[in-house]
Amino acid sequence: MAMEMPPWCGRCDQQTRRFDLGDSERRCPECHPYWAFGHSSIDPARVPVGRAAQEQAVRWLLYELVSLRELQPPELRRRLSRFFEAGWTPLDVVHALDHDPDGSSARGVPLAGDLPARVEQRVLNLLAAWCDADGQLLASISQQAASRRERMHERQRAAHAAWAEVAARPINPDAALVSGARGIAAEARRRAEHLRLEGRRRERAALAAQATAIRARQDRINDSAQRLAAYAVRTAAGVGEVEDLAATRHECAAELDDTAYELHVVSSGCDADVTPSVADFGSAGRRNASTSMRRSVGASAARRGGTQRRAA
Repeated sequence: MAMEMPPWCGRCDQQTRRFDLGDSERRCPECHPYWAFGHSSIDPARVPVGRAAQEQAVRWLLYELVSLRELQPPELRRRLSRFFEAGWTPLDVVHALDHDPDGSSARGVPLAGDLPARVEQRVLNLLAAWCDADGQLLASISQQAASRRERMHERQRAAHAAWAEVAARPINPDAALVSGARGIAAEARRRAEHLRLEGRRRERAALAAQATAIRARQDRINDSAQRLAAYAVRTAAGVGEVEDLAATRHECAAELDDTAYELHVVSSGCDADVTPSVADFGSAGRRNASTSMRRSVGASAARRGGTQRRAA
């Protein structure tokens, strides 16, 4: 590796610069590059200013990125000095070597064990992706974040200024009258009341039409029941015909009961001007139908008994 190593202290392992503690290891505080070169005191999120700070940042990069250790520190510092002078941090350099400007993973990253010339060529290709068509450097990832943060702060300051301006305005007690807000609210209330009354009127009309249809149906059923009763009185029917007639009358009576119940349900949903007539008609029609059924059944029974006596 071409990474610069401090002189060996003679007490730790010469290759790893660590102390073997059995189940763990500890970096040598005298000759390990992390401590000897001040890597522990480097802030990788801060822009290195000056030659000494840039050299220390390059050592930190060589220590953190194993694939760059084939490069010489002076050569790497020469390649990265332009980026550091543009406001890039060591962490921005690490991001640029791992990602393209659009955020995708970089292609052709250097690998540990590559030849120095190949590593240098790949590093140059990766860093060139962060330059525009004119060769000017693009904003680093930290600079982009700082720009977004500054724009957000500007919007917040503008919003606070607008709120302060609104709060500082004198209160006009006649503002609602001048703006017409009270008139608009009154018109909205009148419109809502009109829509409510119109809805109730349409509902009453629909219920009245339904009640009229049910009354007409009940009239037809009553008329059919009366005609069946008259037919039973006039016609001398046999035993079988009388039984069929009785079954037909029972079906008509069941349908009449269902119709009366529907009329009662509809009448209960109508308003005061619809309910009395429907309810009266329903009860009267039901009583008339029941009386007609009882008369027709009595007449059929009497006629059936006379037929049986004559047959005997």
